[in-house]
Amino acid sequence: MLALQEKLFGFCILLTLYLLLLIVNDLYISIIYAYMGFSSDVDLYEVFLSIVVIFIAVITANGKDTLAFYQYMILVLIMVPTAVLYSAGVASGEVLAITLLSTLIVNVLSNIRFSPYFFSGEVAAKPLIRILVVLSFAYIIAAVMLGGMKYFNLSIFDVYEFRELAQANLPWYFGYFYSVVSKVFIPIILAMSWKMRSPVYGLLGVALAVVTFGLTSHKAVLLAPVLIVALNYFSFRGIGLKMAAIFVATVAVSWADFYLDEHVNMETFGDFGSMFARRVLLVPAQLNSFYIEYFSVAESYYWADSRVSFGLINSPYTLSSVNLIGMLYLSNENIAANSGWIGSGYANAGLMGAIIYSVLLAVLLAYLRECSNRLGAKFVTASSATSVMIIINSTDIVTAIFTHGLLFLLLIYSLNIRYENFEKEEQQ
Repeated sequence: MLALQEKLFGFCILLTLYLLLLIVNDLYISIIYAYMGFSSDVDLYEVFLSIVVIFIAVITANGKDTLAFYQYMILVLIMVPTAVLYSAGVASGEVLAITLLSTLIVNVLSNIRFSPYFFSGEVAAKPLIRILVVLSFAYIIAAVMLGGMKYFNLSIFDVYEFRELAQANLPWYFGYFYSVVSKVFIPIILAMSWKMRSPVYGLLGVALAVVTFGLTSHKAVLLAPVLIVALNYFSFRGIGLKMAAIFVATVAVSWADFYLDEHVNMETFGDFGSMFARRVLLVPAQLNSFYIEYFSVAESYYWADSRVSFGLINSPYTLSSVNLIGMLYLSNENIAANSGWIGSGYANAGLMGAIIYSVLLAVLLAYLRECSNRLGAKFVTASSATSVMIIINSTDIVTAIFTHGLLFLLLIYSLNIRYENFEKEEQQ
């Protein structure tokens, strides 16, 4: 009975998120950003169908702790925004159906229990965190010595003005180093510092995150410090519901921000609403829609532009999938229209590609659940969130594994980290 009540409560939270985001899109986003393909042609039948789809997706989310966190992040970041775009006439029924199918596959298969292999060897926490700190500082020092300070930026609202300049200023291989440092080293440092109750390493981790953001203008690295604090202050029980409620509150703030921008007419308003309601929530779902719309009638890549094909497959296009979609839908082939597991899977092999990627994501989440049982749910969730979120929203899962540091992160999780002289983390 309690589980049913939690699901109904979760549905109410997500329904509130859906309605708020639909209103914000209708009043502001569809008007201000109509040139980017947003519109608002709301149909009541499509609203009803969207609500049914959200209900089905919530009912099948049966995970706990780490798994519940990610299942609800998929609902919040992909399922609900896709339903909003469908209701507003931006996304097709096919997009909604494929998104629901992909979500159901992840929800169901990620709950299958298995016993993954873990290394039996142990590693002490202090030497490990020191090595990660030294390697992270080495990356920053190397970036600064190569002129990385030239486009240093600490404003989250100006990232798109500085990101390409900062990236072009450094050698191409720094992109790989950045991925490992920002998505593996820094999150692990922050999560371990909290578990070790070490404010020194915690402050070092925050400083590393801020400086790395300043050098690259990639916002993802700032996610780790926020999640470390949030996940360790909250009880982990019902974490998915709590995170969904936070998104509801933030969309409400976005609405207020757009309203003040319209009526007060000050430059300080409007940026937050655009960044959060549009960029964080609606744009990833819109890009999934672009990928499905185009590759449902065009030839698939079959991983031709991926390293896993070893160059054995000839690409049917002169551009990569992200640049092709950028050219076709955003009128700029230099724009990397990155998509998460649904869009990138569909680009590679159509519906079968989306299904394959959904299975891979489900296996990854199931593995993280097993890791959380051994290492602690808060530690694993906080340290893996940056890597998993980009798979949900903006990165091909195969690319994330081999070039964004995810494989390295999973190898660290396979170790038995020994915390000497520290109390065992309370399991909640």
